[in-house]
Amino acid sequence: MFDKKNIKLSFFSVNRVFLLFFVIVITIGLLDGAVTLHYNGRTQKNALPVYSWEVVWVTWVLLTSPNKNNRQEWKSYVMQSESFFWGWLYLLTKKEAKNLLKELAAKGIDIRLLMENKQYKDYSNSWQHLQSEFANTSVQLKSDEHLGLNFNHTKTFVNDYYAFIQTANLTHSSFEKNIEHFFVTENYAIRKNIVDLFDADWNNVSFWQEHIHPNLLVCPINCRKKISDYLWEAEFSIVVMHQYLTDDELSAIVEQKIEDWLDVRLILSNNDHNYVLVRDWWKDVVTIKKRPYVHTKMILIDDKYLIIGSMNLSTNALDNNREIGIIVTDKEIIAAFMQQIK
Repeated sequence: MFDKKNIKLSFFSVNRVFLLFFVIVITIGLLDGAVTLHYNGRTQKNALPVYSWEVVWVTWVLLTSPNKNNRQEWKSYVMQSESFFWGWLYLLTKKEAKNLLKELAAKGIDIRLLMENKQYKDYSNSWQHLQSEFANTSVQLKSDEHLGLNFNHTKTFVNDYYAFIQTANLTHSSFEKNIEHFFVTENYAIRKNIVDLFDADWNNVSFWQEHIHPNLLVCPINCRKKISDYLWEAEFSIVVMHQYLTDDELSAIVEQKIEDWLDVRLILSNNDHNYVLVRDWWKDVVTIKKRPYVHTKMILIDDKYLIIGSMNLSTNALDNNREIGIIVTDKEIIAAFMQQIK
């Protein structure tokens, strides 16, 4: 005869093994984004999680412009929004992007944009234009004025499936003319933290260093320290592909690394600020790229740490603006970037 007690114990043992396997799969999924968990975009005030200090492996895809195929791929990720699409943005002038947001809003998707309301020079009236253009839609626009910062210069978005951390505004030049980068990730922890931080900024709730994921840079809270620390800790090489470098502290660090005989390369846009660096440093260190225009903001340290974000290397960006960036360690993404700058 069968022993019913042993059969029962075996049944529970199998269940425990299955439960352990399920927990392991879900945990791995949360770390690398393989298991997609819908986050409904609702965080409670004053309940932001506290993060550790260790940078983790985050990956997915790095898109570049100008590139028509990449523009369509970026659009396809946005179109997958099911319940919400939130983000900080400095400029929104591209008609295709506006129509895309209107299309999502018409489907009942919660669209929220925290916008800069005092753009620079030629775009000084764009905030007023956007308010008028979206007046009869459910797209929610909010000025960044309550943050008390100089500019909201961020270009970061999040939806049910993806986080988008960009160097690019949503303008014609960003997609069609400039050198830009768009990092898109499924990573749950990054997505959730961006939702929490956006919700805090939207509702004017303060947050601090401990509330920011270790891979994220959020100015003016931790950008300066993270960037300066990575530059100081560089042992072999530094590659900077940026619109410009004007901050005195960061310039001094880079100059010291040049004197220490590290392999330092700066690929900068065609403007007067950067020609000063050509004059002061060696010509084989600084490359002024005239076309396409360099609007991207990328720093590569020792071929291991790639910093992507909205922040220029200026005192104003690091100390006075809202800016967001991310540290990526994925070897394939880094290799793709290195291939682009050859």
